Parts: sequence; structure tokens; C-alpha cells
Amino acid sequence: MTKPRKKYRPKPVLANPVAWVIEGVRKLDHSIPELQALRYAVHDAAVKLSQGQAVRKDMEQLVAASNMVEALLATTDLGAEVYADISQEGRKALTSICRREKFIAKGPELTAINGLLVLHDTLLETISLSELTTAVVYVKKQIQHGKAEVI
Repeated sequence: MTKPRKKYRPKPVLANPVAWVIEGVRKLDHSIPELQALRYAVHDAAVKLSQGQAVRKDMEQLVAASNMVEALLATTDLGAEVYADISQEGRKALTSICRREKFIAKGPELTAINGLLVLHDTLLETISLSELTTAVVYVKKQIQHGKAEVI
């Protein structure tokens, strides 16, 4: 018995490859509405956590920001060895808060999370769109291969 023929699927062709390359190299624009909404949601979640009003959705926002920081440090040369301790402290604080019945943070945990959010904002200011895309692919591969830590 022979194998069935595979359907021919041509690769997608870029309409404007020069614009695609320039867009990938250029830094992220602060006026992008999605980027502003992301920053607002993450900082709003941190404020709710500090006030003791955080819910599951807020914690998911903070965990997503932590994942983004970790992926950007792993995929770019933006000082992973310098900022790894800040990222790890923030992740440990988020893990300990998420394990509790109510999402209430202690002082040192809030300090670690604030450091993580400052690092998150700094990385978003310095990366390009192609680096962000590479980081998203990295996170998806880590989850797919079961290497991601469940919080």
C-alpha cells in the first residue's frame, strides 16, 4: 500500500519584504494601543494586589508579565546574567502568593514584584518587534515541551 500524496502548500510570500525587515528592527512604538493596554493591565493588577483586592485574572496578568521577562532574558542579549536574580525573585514571590487561598502579598513580595514590573517595562522599551516575536515563540515551545513551571 502506498502513502497518500501530500497536498502541495506553497510558502507565504511577503508583499513588501523591505518593510517587514525594517519593522522587525525598529523598536516598539509606545503609541501602540495594545502595548499601552498591556502596561495598564499589568500595573493595574499590581495595584490591586498591593491593596489586597486581586483576583485570579490579575494574578494571571502578573504571571504573563513574568513569563515575558523570562523569555526576553533567555532569547536576547539584554543582560540575562544581570537581571536573572530580579526575575527569579519576582517569580518566587508570584508563586508563593498564588499558592495561598487569598491573593494577599507581604512587603518583600511586593518589592520583588515591583522590581519585576520595572524590568518588564524597561525590556518593553528596549526590544524590537522581532525580539518580541522570538520571545513569544520561545514561551510557546517551553509550554509545549513541558518545561514551563505551573504557577
